[in-house]
Amino acid sequence: GNLVTKNFISKVEQRDVGGSTLAARQIWWDEVVARLNNEQRGKLLGSFKGDDKILTIYKSGNYLISGFELSNKFDDDLIHIEKWFPERPVSCIYWNPVKELYFVKRFLIDITTKKYNFIDQNCELTLISVDYQPKVKISFNKRLKETKDLKDKIVSINKIVDVKGDKAKGNQLTKFKVKDIILMDVQEGEDWPVEENPLNQNQIDESTENIPKEDHLNDKLEDIKPNDVPKTKVSLKTKKQINIDTNSESPVELEWDLNNNEDKDEDGQMKIF
Repeated sequence: GNLVTKNFISKVEQRDVGGSTLAARQIWWDEVVARLNNEQRGKLLGSFKGDDKILTIYKSGNYLISGFELSNKFDDDLIHIEKWFPERPVSCIYWNPVKELYFVKRFLIDITTKKYNFIDQNCELTLISVDYQPKVKISFNKRLKETKDLKDKIVSINKIVDVKGDKAKGNQLTKFKVKDIILMDVQEGEDWPVEENPLNQNQIDESTENIPKEDHLNDKLEDIKPNDVPKTKVSLKTKKQINIDTNSESPVELEWDLNNNEDKDEDGQMKIF
């Protein structure tokens, strides 16, 4: 390498971290062979670069955050895979065999290098969703006396439970006996909003640094007095040829003697030329 300096160095600090110079590449998930690929086989997970991660969720109630290397391997009980967005909460419904009830919870994923269990080991994961506004259809057991007259119910998960920690138990979904719970398809307009990438504030400041402010320009204009403007003074008292610089932007002042009859024509009008 090259020598940085011949002087003694007391401290070295990193000012900022540069972004990756590599272009983003698209990654697909092939469910048949349970492998990632960049050959457009299977489901498109998105474009990845730098520190982007993949979120995988398993039937056992675990999740894992991993890189997007094509050599990654995944367990057989995988039920969900997607590009990880840290700000998007995960919604899940699980069965608690001790209380014999369904519970619902929402939580944010924390980055981890190992599998992390987000429900108790004795519980069973029923469904998982990372939709913006997840909704489920609940069908009640019509064979029981207390639920035989209950109609199917559509519930918006966002309205019945808030985002809490991944260790939270969540809220009870319903106190009645349930026959089936189905995750509803995402309707138009219910997708995650597309986030725009605004310009970096430092870039904006640098681009406008050399532009003078309006108030500053007004101050400069107010400082200029009429007497400070250079004038070109031309007298018409003489009939000598006068050369005027037409390329000059300074004003030209003309003077003539009104009492001089030689400068008047036959009608008494002043002659300029």
